[in-house]
Amino acid sequence: IMGITAYNKIYCWIGKGANTLYVRGTDLAGNKGTADMITVTYQEKKAEGKPGIIPGFETIILIAMLGVCAILLRKRKALK
Repeated sequence: IMGITAYNKIYCWIGKGANTLYVRGTDLAGNKGTADMITVTYQEKKAEGKPGIIPGFETIILIAMLGVCAILLRKRKALK
């Protein structure tokens, strides 16, 4: 944007329900104005589908099964 030498950010948290956001500015001469506004609605994301037992637990089971297979293969070779 032409003519802007500095800007400030104001952070806020959006609460549940409808929220209105404004874009406001002050020029070097001290003139103030609101450029635009937007209304947003915050909704919590709902979980979809059936959750797993424990996140990442499937990986542990897979590694354990591979370990069991390796042990069984060693025992099979030792019996020959």
